[in-house]
This record gives sequence, structure tokens and C-alpha cells, in this order.
Amino acid sequence: MNPRQSRDGVLEASVCLALKGLLPILSVTDSIEALLGFTADDYLSARVSLKQQIHPHDTDIADRLFSTGDPGASGTFNIRLRHANGRIHCICGQYRKEFGPEGLVLNLLLQDAKTLKRTLSDASTMVNFTAMMENTDDFIYFKD
Repeated sequence: MNPRQSRDGVLEASVCLALKGLLPILSVTDSIEALLGFTADDYLSARVSLKQQIHPHDTDIADRLFSTGDPGASGTFNIRLRHANGRIHCICGQYRKEFGPEGLVLNLLLQDAKTLKRTLSDASTMVNFTAMMENTDDFIYFKD
């Protein structure tokens, strides 16, 4: 097993940041390098900002994550983050806001969407979707 992946093969990293000022990173796992291409030290020393890696069209998600108006909030989200190589990666995340010694903190679990396992129900949905797309005369546009 790759030490940067969980037992089920998902590439993931945990990040904890303070919800104040420039959003300083309080802790980050070393697996962040495999996920986003920057070392944990890059984040801890503020050479790299997680907020600056967020795709411009996902700022609404970032605003909700980094807001201080809902302490105790938790949930899931999907977001696009720029990798160190310049490419955009789709990330599935879980967040939890809580009070700590540093004030309100945001705990994140970031997972590479490509490494998440698909379930059997996902596979049947994909087959149905493929059949629908092959048999429709309508035009569907996907926003990138």
C-alpha cells in the first residue's frame, strides 16, 4: 500500500487551518504533496495558500468553507484545486468547524475524486447515462 493512500486506495490529505486573517495552516499531513504537488512545509510556512489554489468558479464553495458565521458546521463538498503542475484536480472533501486554542478552526479531509471507488449502483447509472447520451438528439454542454 502506498503510504500516501488510505487502506482502500484513496489518495487523501488532512488539513487544519485557523479561520482568521490569512487562514494560516495549523497542520497538514505529508500526503498533501501527492495530492496537490506542494509539500506540507510549503503550506505550514505560508509559501503556498490553499485558498489561492481554488478554481475561480468555486469561490462560492470557498466562501462557505472559510466563513466564520457558522461554528460547529460540518459537511461534504466537491471543489477544483490547482495542482503544483498547473493542472486542475477534482477534490471531494469533508469539513468540520470547531473551536480550538487558536479560535475557530476548519478541519478538512481532501480526497482525489479519481481514486474514490465507484459502487455497483454508480456503474449501472453510468451504463444508463451512456445509453441515453448515445440515443439522444439533444445537445448537452458541459461547463469546464
